[in-house]
Amino acid sequence: MTVPKICREVNAAYLKQWGEPSGSIVFENPAYLPTSKLSVFIWEASDEDDITLAATIGMCCASMADAQHRAELHFAIAGLLTNQEITSVARYLANLTAYPFDNHTHLDWWHKLSDTGSIPRFTGFKSALLHPKFAESGLDTIGTSEGLVKILNIVPLLPEEAAIASVSALVQYFQENNIDLFSPRKNEIRT
Repeated sequence: MTVPKICREVNAAYLKQWGEPSGSIVFENPAYLPTSKLSVFIWEASDEDDITLAATIGMCCASMADAQHRAELHFAIAGLLTNQEITSVARYLANLTAYPFDNHTHLDWWHKLSDTGSIPRFTGFKSALLHPKFAESGLDTIGTSEGLVKILNIVPLLPEEAAIASVSALVQYFQENNIDLFSPRKNEIRT
């Protein structure tokens, strides 16, 4: 099966932003997507950048309900990951891509997702915030022939953080407490 044009366009944007990935994991024939595979690309942490990035490619092939955009998921984690952790992260992202299609909804920046399942490397975290780019030079949208693809960055949330009612209060909490969004945190709300 030919790779859909939108996936080729997203892939080109990824290569321009981060270069060749260190590796990838492919999930064959996801029932919820009109494509034969979903890939998760991995860019491993390096001496210059202590972040390992996992990025889906293939979710954008399907339109989400009630959305003017399509989406791909990214998960940035501090440090190097073991092969087992990389596999777990890829599986977590692949499962999460099914959420909007299984639930006939859409995902967007600042959505909070409860009970996303165990989040690899983030023991005790089961909820997530979908964040736009973290840095001015980051990638948050990709213009494609099928329309806009938003990059939705996974920020794992502790139960106490997920309980903060508004997203603006949650972001303020992160900023005021200098929370490292890329590393696991302890189960405690700082006041």
